[in-house]
Amino acid sequence: MTESPTEDDHEDSGFGFELSEEDRQRLAEALAPMTKELSEALGAAVAPFAARIREQWAETFSGLDLRPLLPAFEFPPELVERLRRWAGYRPSNWPPGVDVDRMTTAITVDGIPLVWAPREDVVADVLNATDWTARVAVLVEHQDAVIEDCQAVLDEVTSPTYEGKVLLARQALNALKAGHPQPAQALAVVVTESAVARAIHPTYDRVKNKVRLADLEDVHIYELRLRAALAPLHRFYTEWTEGKTPGDMPKALSRHVTVHSAAPEHFTEANAVLAVLTASTVLRALQELEEVRIAWKDPTWLPK
Repeated sequence: MTESPTEDDHEDSGFGFELSEEDRQRLAEALAPMTKELSEALGAAVAPFAARIREQWAETFSGLDLRPLLPAFEFPPELVERLRRWAGYRPSNWPPGVDVDRMTTAITVDGIPLVWAPREDVVADVLNATDWTARVAVLVEHQDAVIEDCQAVLDEVTSPTYEGKVLLARQALNALKAGHPQPAQALAVVVTESAVARAIHPTYDRVKNKVRLADLEDVHIYELRLRAALAPLHRFYTEWTEGKTPGDMPKALSRHVTVHSAAPEHFTEANAVLAVLTASTVLRALQELEEVRIAWKDPTWLPK
């Protein structure tokens, strides 16, 4: 004979009825799929909002999946599809819950490429570092992984427009891997400059203005990946000419110093790693730019 449940066997569900412990357990087991589905639907593009939603659900419902009770509670398919498209514009190598301020500083102020490569855990370490020196030291420490990731990025650059430049970028990577950072830096810088001059503008100041990025939070989601990938070019084109420009030679990778000054103190392992990373990711970005221009039938389009 089954005993009738007592008052202690039930808990208020918050919806005007009570659930037995058995029902709570059964519903709790169904939580994970719902939470995962909701998170994937929202995507990393709205990760902060998804995090808040998960926290609220966890606190309010103690892990209950209410779909069996509320079958009509669904996101419209068109919204789900749009959110999934948005998620596709977020760089796949960025860690979950990325610190937007640190990412903005790393790619704009420090000029460190962090789109498409390097891999997620290296990006996380770079963002956790405190300044340019520490961030680039992370890349040097994980140099083998950076080279491997750059090779993978170049595999994705299949446009005939950049075929020759991809070949040269691979040779720069091979030089760095073989322990020759100076020639790797020189070749990678030339590859980057020639590709950018063709795709964006041959004048340095014009390029710097077009890729300038103040804050990632101000960028439309559809342009996030492309703008973030091109943003390091602003630092790349830092001007400095030996005997003419006041102040010390820039420590960070500079196209002008590399080409015009050829100072040993600028041809460092750190700048070589930055140079090959820049060449690889910029070529990938320029291919995406080319694809957008073809889709929009506008050969001069640039993200704003």
